[in-house]
Amino acid sequence: AEGYQPARRGVFLPANEELEENFVLLPILHSTGRIEGIVAGEAPQPATAEVPPEPIEGAVVILVPAPRPLPIGPDATLPVEDAVLGEVGQLPELIADMEISRRFRRVTTAADGSYAFENVPVGHYRLVAKARGYLPRCQPADVFEDATTTVNFLLRPLPPIRRGALLGSVT
Repeated sequence: AEGYQPARRGVFLPANEELEENFVLLPILHSTGRIEGIVAGEAPQPATAEVPPEPIEGAVVILVPAPRPLPIGPDATLPVEDAVLGEVGQLPELIADMEISRRFRRVTTAADGSYAFENVPVGHYRLVAKARGYLPRCQPADVFEDATTTVNFLLRPLPPIRRGALLGSVT
């Protein structure tokens, strides 16, 4: 509802049953802005003018408040930005922390790869985009009053799985 913080709740509805679920929505009492963007995936070879990145439908974008301003600019780096699942890095832990915390919001991308978070309180945030078959990516975002912040993601495909054979005997 316009002017109220969004709320959602999962429910189980057995067949041929009725269910009434009530929500208490909290009013938005502070300045807000909007975050939007596109999630696209690189081809196995780097994208070129002939092979542009493909939008990813059904990618998940997670928004979580950042404790302090994050580095922003052409030379800024974020320690979790290029972390790879299974390697030493903070991104897997960041995703796990977001998903067990109740302070995050999550959206799923549309067919054209677009996403949007409406009525985001002014402040500093981290966004994580993840999709099946791609490495997750984390980016900072600052939200300003009555403004739209655009954060686009270009996800890299997961590296191929190397298969081999184990030969030997057990005695």
